[in-house]
Amino acid sequence: MYHHTTTLTISGVEKLRTQFEGLKERYKYITQELKDKTQSHNILAVKSIEKEIILSDMRKVETILSNAIVLEKHAPSLQAEQGSKVAYVQHETGEKRTITLVDPLEADPLEGYVSVQSPVGSTLLGCQVSDSVTIATPKGDLHLTITALE
Repeated sequence: MYHHTTTLTISGVEKLRTQFEGLKERYKYITQELKDKTQSHNILAVKSIEKEIILSDMRKVETILSNAIVLEKHAPSLQAEQGSKVAYVQHETGEKRTITLVDPLEADPLEGYVSVQSPVGSTLLGCQVSDSVTIATPKGDLHLTITALE
């Protein structure tokens, strides 16, 4: 069986472990509910399906965690790379923002985790402080200047 290696930040590993624990608790709860034979056949059938879905999700998370490479930050890099925190200012609005470049599995743009495969993430890879970049988006070009790297 093929296992894809995912590169995760320490925060990403912690989120997956928390997700796994939640799935494990839900699995125990559903297993206990399935022992209650007073429920209708239809409800028990639905819960049985849910139990199998949860088990499948647990296996996926276990596989990801067992094959993941964890990014550990050492000395700050001079270039943006996966795991880097990139601070930038947007030219059009003057908005300042800091994002973390991550594997697509860990991406959560609303929380500031941007995939290295997204237009923004892939453009920022390899950039240095003071670099200005233009990113084509469906709403028009986005002009950013990198102000700091961690």
